[in-house]
Amino acid sequence: MVKTMGNKKERKLTTEPRLDKKRVARCIGVFVAWPYANGPRHIGHGAALVPADVSARYFRAVGENVLMVSGTDEYGTPSMVAAEKINIPTKDFVDYTSSLIRDDFINLGMSYDFFTRTTSPQHTNIVQGFFSNLVDNGYISQGEMQGSYDSVTGSALADRYVEGECPICGDDGARGDQCDNCSSLLDPSELINPHSSITQNVVEFRPVKHYFLNLDKLKDEVAEYINNNDRLRKEAKKMSASLVSELRPRAITRDIPWGIPVPDKYKLGKNKEDDRVLYVWFEAVIGYLSASIQWAQEQGDEELWKKWWTKNKSESYYFMGKDNVPFHTIIWPALISAKNHDVRDGEVLLLYPNQIASTGNMNFNGGKLSTSRGNVAYIKDMIDIVGPDALRFYLIIAGPENSDANFSIHDLATRTNTELVAKWGNMVSRTTNLIQRDCDGIVPERKMNEEKDNKLLEKVQEAYSLIGKCIEESKFSRALKIAMDTLAYGNKYIVEEEPWRAEHVESGRSREVLATLALFVENMNTIMTPFIPHSSQRISQAFGSTKFISPMPRKTKSSDSV
Repeated sequence: MVKTMGNKKERKLTTEPRLDKKRVARCIGVFVAWPYANGPRHIGHGAALVPADVSARYFRAVGENVLMVSGTDEYGTPSMVAAEKINIPTKDFVDYTSSLIRDDFINLGMSYDFFTRTTSPQHTNIVQGFFSNLVDNGYISQGEMQGSYDSVTGSALADRYVEGECPICGDDGARGDQCDNCSSLLDPSELINPHSSITQNVVEFRPVKHYFLNLDKLKDEVAEYINNNDRLRKEAKKMSASLVSELRPRAITRDIPWGIPVPDKYKLGKNKEDDRVLYVWFEAVIGYLSASIQWAQEQGDEELWKKWWTKNKSESYYFMGKDNVPFHTIIWPALISAKNHDVRDGEVLLLYPNQIASTGNMNFNGGKLSTSRGNVAYIKDMIDIVGPDALRFYLIIAGPENSDANFSIHDLATRTNTELVAKWGNMVSRTTNLIQRDCDGIVPERKMNEEKDNKLLEKVQEAYSLIGKCIEESKFSRALKIAMDTLAYGNKYIVEEEPWRAEHVESGRSREVLATLALFVENMNTIMTPFIPHSSQRISQAFGSTKFISPMPRKTKSSDSV
């Protein structure tokens, strides 16, 4: 361990955020896509969600009020099918998989303030209340649709288990709810040559009563939201705008047993077969709001959530893969608009999403990640091999932020060794070892004011500004590349100044260089903390700090929190 001493004002470049005392901290909502509770997470999920943690850690570091929430998405046919395969109750299955997912995220360092489940009673109550409000507003109404059934077994099929050719782009792998190729929102009956993805049997359709969200009444407001939102990524905005004009009423209920029941007041009939549950794409997006409300309740202030949802100075960042974009740029804004049309006593206007930080697909072995097809690399396995920070680093710097990317274990190892270890690890190791050897483990005081030393510190000061701006704009790969360029400059400085040379030690120049390097490393560690939090904590402690600069999540009874 090295110890610090000397002029505290000189040493404290920006290792803690310099905040304007008159400035009012913003409320930043970091809303992370809800992983489906069908098993452990793979690196594709990590590529979409690690940027959310970088964002949350950054905003906390600069003094904003951050609320990072999510949970496991547990309802729907996929859970039922998976549970049936291993002959256990569906609830037991999602209990187990939810726990696996929490462990994956904890080990990856995902610093959620609240991580819940769609099967929680609180979520059920909030979603049913939301549904009731929209029925009363006239934005949800009864109608009839063609229900999907396996022609051999007679079983009802969820939309995602109906596959066929997309009527829009012709892709042969489209599902009954969405085409991943062109991102069009679909109904099963629109597919060409539809079949069950479970049994491969032909799908037959029967008329069934359901509740519909009247999206056609809301498309003008949604279109205005999309067109006026300059913080949507280019491809997300283009795709969303193209879909809005085609909006029509969309069924939001299904006749399966596993889901949030339609409130008793709105039952479609007296018989059991008339019971309906709310479709997952309707209830899951409300989870951001319900998780925020649940978090406020656990804080002992039931009104606290409103700071992130109803105040003009609050901002929201949503993180997901590109296949989820339409549900966040179209469906969720539509639900918010419908809800806001009826502001009764005690109710509030909800804010639209500000920034949608979507990522492309992270492919593996040259193909799409697929657990069912065995083409998969799990987060847990990668952490066991390289550790959480190396994986986080790779998923940011080489991930699918702006386009699809391919995950390569060879590339992961190469980048870890040539960039993370060679540039950052080498800098920290050299600096601490030289301070131990030549300065008795005590960081010397800077006394001189040489231009080359000041230039190094100006570089790190510039990095603070540039990287902060990039993170606020959800340009995470660019932010990390700036950090690595700054480290390269620092390594060049140490090679040129050679503080290990005997003549530099004798002249006192070595102490000046080491004092400058210590300040550089300390500040770069602050910059690197959102990206590689585990290592940053260890480096901080190596420099004698007793502060806990990098909070880690932990598992509690109802949530994972910091």
